[in-house]
Amino acid sequence: MLKVYTAFWPAVNGKVELESGGRFSAWYEVVPMSGVLCPVCKNAELDTVVSAPYIRGMLLAYTFGTKRFVGCNRCVKKQLAKELGVSMVVGWFSLTSLLVNPVCILWNGARLPFLRANPRKVADLLAEFGIDTSEPAARVDIPRVAASLAAAMVNADGKVGEDEILVAVEIGQKLFDGFDLELFRDVLLNSQSLPNPTQLASVLRDYLTEDGKVAVQKYLVAIAVADGSVAPQEIDILRNVSFAMGLQPPDLSPPGMSGEVLNENQ
Repeated sequence: MLKVYTAFWPAVNGKVELESGGRFSAWYEVVPMSGVLCPVCKNAELDTVVSAPYIRGMLLAYTFGTKRFVGCNRCVKKQLAKELGVSMVVGWFSLTSLLVNPVCILWNGARLPFLRANPRKVADLLAEFGIDTSEPAARVDIPRVAASLAAAMVNADGKVGEDEILVAVEIGQKLFDGFDLELFRDVLLNSQSLPNPTQLASVLRDYLTEDGKVAVQKYLVAIAVADGSVAPQEIDILRNVSFAMGLQPPDLSPPGMSGEVLNENQ
């Protein structure tokens, strides 16, 4: 039984079909939002989301972006405070950084004491991932859930190549009904502000059946091995994501896992 949590509607016991309606359709019931645990401490309720701008100077160049922190209020405050500390140490090493970093530090620091739980932002975040809690009969968009995790994984190094996009879309179309290039590019637009893949998987695990978790895991593995090799960073991400979803890590030994993934679901 797939469980869907909502912050704005009372629990509704009933069954409705997944929006994707394809090979990985299942039934789910709506239960209260309090069942979603913080992906960091795994003790308190997930109730806080915050975006933090940052800049990293590299002498003649710099990197500017936004980090998304999710979890219980206490854990999000700790993550935001840690980001402040990092910015104070390594955020200065370019001319642009000297101008922008103080603004980022002041903005993030000023919000820290006043950061409060915000169920509305949590619902908006879940909607980005493919979990619509705006109605009593919440819907789970499995292709968007898979695309969100894939985008977080391929963007883990801060760079997304066109070849990675095409591979992710090609494999996604074979595994999930309704998966297409437009969907994946839409998810990628906000991929730099997605939580890290492990935290994202921890948030999504309570919404997926075991079949759904396995399907998403196989999709991520297929992307990782599509170029014939798996980088150590990708292995770490796949293991951490698998554990976060309550699965055993995949076997990445040479008879290509990608062939197994695709053939099982064609």
